[in-house]
Amino acid sequence: MTLQEIVTRLGLSVLNGNGLQQEVSCAHVSDILGDFRAASTSALWITHLAHEQAAALACMKKAAAVLLPAGIVPEPEMLEQAQRGNLTLLASPDSAFVLAGRLYELGLKGRP
Repeated sequence: MTLQEIVTRLGLSVLNGNGLQQEVSCAHVSDILGDFRAASTSALWITHLAHEQAAALACMKKAAAVLLPAGIVPEPEMLEQAQRGNLTLLASPDSAFVLAGRLYELGLKGRP
């Protein structure tokens, strides 16, 4: 499934990025940086972390995108890091729980 399909089906906002044709391998929900270090390449990371370090880790792990739930607005430094690292940032007013459930219904599973 591509990021574009996920954005369309979940009605997500694209805050940054132009790689919406990228394939998403799995989803990962966590607010602990260390947890995401074990995530697969091309994972979609749902997190409440809206700071530069989260974007830097997502870039290092070659994440498909970072999805900020619950109407969270990223810090300016996160946007800058995402632009430098060519990372797609997405947002939704829905909770992380609802987003994870909807992604699961679409057939996207957790990390393999």
